[in-house]
Amino acid sequence: MGKITKKLIKNFLIIMIVIIVLSSFISSFFLSKFYMENQFTQLKIKCENVYDSIKDGTPYRNIDANGILITKDSAYSIGRSRMALMSFLHNNDINSIKDKGTFNHPMGEKYLYSRLDTDIGIIVIFENTKLTSDYLRVINIVLSTVFLMGLAVFIPFILIFGKNFTRPILKLQKASYDISKGNFKADMTIETGDEIEELSLSLKNMTKRLEEKYSLQRDFIANVSHDFKTPLSIIRNYSEAIKDGLVPLDEVKEYSKDIIEEVDKLNNLVMDILELSKLQENKFNLKLENFNLYNFLNSSVNKFKNEVIDFNFNISKDILVYGDKAALERVINNFIDNAIKFSPNSSKIELYVKCNNDDIIITVKDNGIGIEDKMIDEIWNRYYKHSQSGGMGLGLPICSEILKLHNFRYGANSKPGLGSEFYFIISKDYYSK
Repeated sequence: MGKITKKLIKNFLIIMIVIIVLSSFISSFFLSKFYMENQFTQLKIKCENVYDSIKDGTPYRNIDANGILITKDSAYSIGRSRMALMSFLHNNDINSIKDKGTFNHPMGEKYLYSRLDTDIGIIVIFENTKLTSDYLRVINIVLSTVFLMGLAVFIPFILIFGKNFTRPILKLQKASYDISKGNFKADMTIETGDEIEELSLSLKNMTKRLEEKYSLQRDFIANVSHDFKTPLSIIRNYSEAIKDGLVPLDEVKEYSKDIIEEVDKLNNLVMDILELSKLQENKFNLKLENFNLYNFLNSSVNKFKNEVIDFNFNISKDILVYGDKAALERVINNFIDNAIKFSPNSSKIELYVKCNNDDIIITVKDNGIGIEDKMIDEIWNRYYKHSQSGGMGLGLPICSEILKLHNFRYGANSKPGLGSEFYFIISKDYYSK
C-alpha cells in the first residue's frame, strides 16, 4: 500500500470520526433538547385536554393521562398509574412547582412534567423520559451503522482510487530519478486529463531543456579546454625555450611579447566567464546615467575605422538614453565585431537607428555567412558558439544579460548566405528628447 493511499485512508477515517462525534453531540444536545421541548408542548396540550375532560365530568381514573389534580383541600390522581404521584408530592413544594420541568422517581426513572393552573385546581401531567432515551439510542445506533457501512464501502474504494491516483505519480518519480542520472529518454507519458498530466508535460519540457543544456555544457567544457590549452601550450613552450637558452637574445623580447599576449587572452576569457556569471546571478550593478545616443553610437563606429561601416541615424541627434553607457557600448561593439568576423573582407557593415512608433531600434546588419534558423535561439546561450566563431561563445550571452538588465528587447534575423541583423529596442520609458 502506497504512502498516499495510507494518507487517504487516514484522512477519511479522521473525517468520518469527526462527523460521527459531531453528529452524536448534535443529537445528544440539540436534538434531545428539541425533542424535550416538543414533549413539554405535548404535555401542555394534555393538561388542557385533562381540564376539558374533568369539566365534562369524566372520572379521573378514566382520563388517558398520568398526573395529579391539586385542589385547596386535597390531591387526586389522574389516570390509572400512581407511580409518580407520591414521589412528586414528596419531593416538591406545590407552591414552587414551575410550569414545566423534570423530577426523578425513587426507582431511578426520570419524568417530565407540565403544570396548568385552572379554576378547579392545579393540574400536573407526567411523562416518562424513556421515549427520549430510546430515541437517542436509535440515533446513535444509526450513526454507528452509517460509520461501519462507510468503512466497508469506502476503504476498498480508496484502495482502488489511491492505486490509480499514485500510479502516474510513481511513474513521474521514477522518471525524475532517471533524469537525475542523466537518462533524458525516460518515459513520462501520462494521460489523466488533469494537473498530473500537465505536470508530466512540464517535466517533459524541462527534460528537453536540460538535455539541450547538458549538450551545450559539454561543448562549452570542450571549447574552454581547447581555448585554454592552446595559449597555455604556447606559454609553456616559449618559456621553456627561453629557459633552456634556445632563443637568441635578439628574439627573447619578441617571444616575451607573444607570451604576454597569450596571458592576456587567458585573462580575457576568465574575465568574460566571471562577468557572465555575475550577470546571470544578478550581482552586476548597472551604472545608470543619461547620455547622448548619437555621440555614443558615433564613438563606437569610430573604434572600427579600418572597417567599412555605414552609420545611418534617422532620428533626432539630441536624444538622451538612460542606461549603463559602458555596458551598452560593449553590446554595440560585440554586434559590430561579430558582423566583421562573419563577413567577407571589405564587406559593408551597416549600423542604423530608426524610430518605430515610440520605440528606438538600433540594428547592426552585415552581408556575411548568415545563421541557420535552428541556431537563432541558441546564439544567446552561454554554452553555444558558432563553429566559425573562433572563441568561447560568451559575447552574445553577455550582451543578452546586459540588455535584460536594461529591460531592452533584443533579437536577431538571419538567413544562411544572406547576412544577419542584430538589434535591440529602447522603449520610450528609457529615453528623452
